[in-house]
Amino acid sequence: MNFKEKIKQAVGRVNDTYPTKFHYGDYASHNLIDLFEPDQTEPVDPETDPLRYAHVFMLPYQVEDLFSSQFGFSSGQNIFRGDFLVLVKSDLDEAHWEKYYQEKYDHNIHGLENYVRETLRPEIINCELIITRWSYQQVINIFDVNMDGLLITYEIRN
Repeated sequence: MNFKEKIKQAVGRVNDTYPTKFHYGDYASHNLIDLFEPDQTEPVDPETDPLRYAHVFMLPYQVEDLFSSQFGFSSGQNIFRGDFLVLVKSDLDEAHWEKYYQEKYDHNIHGLENYVRETLRPEIINCELIITRWSYQQVINIFDVNMDGLLITYEIRN
């Protein structure tokens, strides 16, 4: 199974707990597709379900083959480097402007931080992958449909 399929499999297992959709492609294609079913266009209600319809957008990734220095051939191991976005639908008008970012963080981003740390990242590790670098940045109002969440930068070995 290739790397993308392993990540998709991890997201699929998470879907049993949190409704999550997996998407693969470049940033521009993610922005142009219609991501939501008609009942999924409403902003997330943090009181009832803070992770309803989380979306994992995997961006194209870099692959580095590891070679044996002694024999000069591929060791069969790879390092995968890239980014993915974990986002939920937001509403551009949901917050009062004087506390705009704090409300977006409380309603959309905070729950995703817990979801990624406690659920998604362990599922990726369960796919027999080794995470060697993992960092994230909070993002708001991504894509034309206005989504908030996390931009995750990773380095993962098989």
